[in-house]
Amino acid sequence: MIIIGFDVSSAVVGYCVLKCEDEQIKLIKCDYFKPSKKGSLFFKLNGLKQNIISILDTYKPDHVAIEDIAKFMPRISSAQTIICLAAYNRTVGLACYEYLGKDPELCNVMAIRHKLKSGKILPKKEEMPEVIEKHLNIKLPRFRNKNNKIKPETFDVADGCAVALYHYYNLTQ
Repeated sequence: MIIIGFDVSSAVVGYCVLKCEDEQIKLIKCDYFKPSKKGSLFFKLNGLKQNIISILDTYKPDHVAIEDIAKFMPRISSAQTIICLAAYNRTVGLACYEYLGKDPELCNVMAIRHKLKSGKILPKKEEMPEVIEKHLNIKLPRFRNKNNKIKPETFDVADGCAVALYHYYNLTQ
C-alpha cells in the first residue's frame, strides 16, 4: 500500500510517500515544492492542483492524508490567512479526491502530534524530523540554505511524513 501525506500552505507544500507492506514501512520520497506567488488566486490554485496531480500520477497512492487546517488560531493567524490556507488545503483535497475517487483523510495536527509523541510532551514543529526518524528508523534529509542553516521547508517535509505515518497507524490499529 502506498500512502502520501501532505502538509499544505500557500508558501510550501511538504509531502511524503510511504510504502507499507507486511507491517514494514519504507520511505519512498519526501520533498517539498513552493506554489506560485504570481497571478490571480485561481491561477495559483490551478498550478497547485497540477503539482499535486503530478505527484499522485508519479506515486499512484492507495491512500492520501492531508494535515487539516486549524480553524481558529487566536493571536497567531488572521482570518485572511486562515481563508487562504483553507483554499489551498481544499484544492489539494479536491485533486486527491478526483484522483482516488474517495475522500483523502484530513488529519488534525494535534491528533498527529499526540499519536507520534514518545513522552508526555507534544513535539514542536522543529522537533518533528527527529520524531519521524525514530518512528521509521531512518535519517530524513535536512534542506539547507547557502549559509548551511536548516531551511524551514525541512519541517514542512517532516510534517508531511508525520501525516502519512499517522494515517498508516490509524489504518492498522
